[in-house]
Amino acid sequence: MAKKKKTAKKAARAVSAVSSYKPLEHHFHSLKPAKSRYIVVGMWALILAILGSVMLALVETPYLALILVAVGFIVGFMNFEHEETVKFLVSAAVILIVATAILMTGFSRLEIVAPVVALYLKRAAFNVISVAAPVAFIISLKALKELAE
Repeated sequence: MAKKKKTAKKAARAVSAVSSYKPLEHHFHSLKPAKSRYIVVGMWALILAILGSVMLALVETPYLALILVAVGFIVGFMNFEHEETVKFLVSAAVILIVATAILMTGFSRLEIVAPVVALYLKRAAFNVISVAAPVAFIISLKALKELAE
């Protein structure tokens, strides 16, 4: 009976040792290279471009879509790390799907109650698509190039 208890205790210690195992990288987290300033600027440029496109929905400018597409290409060419590519493409796909859904629904009931709000939401969705689509296109081309190498 005592032998079974000792064996059970050894097994419990072995399980706890395995469950508390931390990879060697955990102990040397300070040795990970910091993100370059260029990458951080790229992420902030994307956030500011999307927020700016939503705010610019209040203004009616003749060449706004062309300007936003150009900004999208510029942000897309900024450096994103390989690890961030999948996260970015998934989030860009969600943004594009939601913005397209906003454009496609038409807000029939909202247009009756508050036509100005519906118009603003449609313009904002169009502007977000104008920025996010070129960025997603460039990042996906970069990802394909990395996969081919």
